[in-house]
Amino acid sequence: MKDTYCAGGNFRADIHIHSEYSHDSTCPVSEIYGAALEKGIDLVCITDHCDLYANDDPQKVLESRKQIVEGIRKSIENCKDVEILIGVELGGGFIAPALAQAVVDSQNYDVVIGSVHGIMFRGERKSTSKFDFGAADEAAMLEYLDGYMDAVVFIAEKLDVDVLAHLTYILRYINGKYKRNLDWRIQEEKIRRIFRAIIERGIALEINTSCVGSFYDEWLPARELVDLYIEMGGRLFTLGSDAHKSEKIGQGFEAVKTHLREKGIAQLVYFKNRVPHPYAI
Repeated sequence: MKDTYCAGGNFRADIHIHSEYSHDSTCPVSEIYGAALEKGIDLVCITDHCDLYANDDPQKVLESRKQIVEGIRKSIENCKDVEILIGVELGGGFIAPALAQAVVDSQNYDVVIGSVHGIMFRGERKSTSKFDFGAADEAAMLEYLDGYMDAVVFIAEKLDVDVLAHLTYILRYINGKYKRNLDWRIQEEKIRRIFRAIIERGIALEINTSCVGSFYDEWLPARELVDLYIEMGGRLFTLGSDAHKSEKIGQGFEAVKTHLREKGIAQLVYFKNRVPHPYAI
């Protein structure tokens, strides 16, 4: 890890936050700043969604990204007491890898987060959050799960990202919303493959706290998967609330830090100019 410094003491960073520039959030950047200031968070990164599909118009996608970044930069001009960085949450890049790289190269992002929110399932776009796993038979559920995990594998092995976000997000719906009691171990081979890839490529694993206190009261990935990553030699972690509302910023972070310290992990990282910066926990 080069060109880094270690922020000490009680430094707090949340590098996965959504603003009004995401389709599923109405939170103004000014409100993000105010909430971070109130909660004593030193640094936040706004990482609005950019889900990509093969039939997207590249020119429209890139123009949209430019407008989003310009809008955020204008909004943070007078935000002096909290450092606000700008990133992107890149999804669906396995379907349009060339466009995904064009998005990454188009702006001077501080961090590029890779994630999967949906897949092409039986020839149609299917959002994980809207897929009815309760009505699906076991074969359909497992087919969707396989496609989902294959997409995460592709991101881990192929895409130009800094952070792998909310691994096992799909279990929020399969096991949380629909209570199918799926054992993640049926995908253990692919999960291990993902961990090997991100360790080798220097991609950080995000511990995402968006589900804390919800119908799926668990981290993404779950604690036992965090432990597996550590057992496999993984040491690069980021923390993200995935907040779409300002009150969720920084939620559940202290419990994560306690768990990591117990596992011998002494630091987390955030990214600035796509360089990892460690800070003590």
